[in-house]
This record gives sequence, C-alpha cells and structure tokens, in this order.
Amino acid sequence: MTLTICTARYEREHGQKPQGRGYWRFLLISAAVTVADHFVNCNTETDYHQALKRATDVAALRRHVHSIVVLP
Repeated sequence: MTLTICTARYEREHGQKPQGRGYWRFLLISAAVTVADHFVNCNTETDYHQALKRATDVAALRRHVHSIVVLP
C-alpha cells in the first residue's frame, strides 16, 4: 500500500515546504473509520527526513494508515 504524504497544511502555515531541523508532528490518517487516527510527535529536534522516516515506520506497524499529514 502506498502512503500519501500531505504537506499542504504545513505549507499554508509556514509558506514553504517542510525542511530542516525542528520538533516535527505528524498525523497518521486511517483508511478505516473504526480505527482512531494516531499522532507521532518528535520530542527532540530532528531533521525532517529522519522524522518522516520515523512516522512512516510507525505507519507500517499500523496496518490501516493510508496517509500522513505534516502538522505545523
């Protein structure tokens, strides 16, 4: 299954694509209505690509995730 990475909310808030180091937050959106959405927070300052890798790893463990939203 292919995951969709949605950065529109982040871009609208910050005026640029996600990049660099920061305290990144992601929302894992479930395809099933009965499964609750899940938040992934990076409590330490990390690079965007490393944080996204962590979010995709968590999404792989949760079978029903179909998209990841980068939160501002």
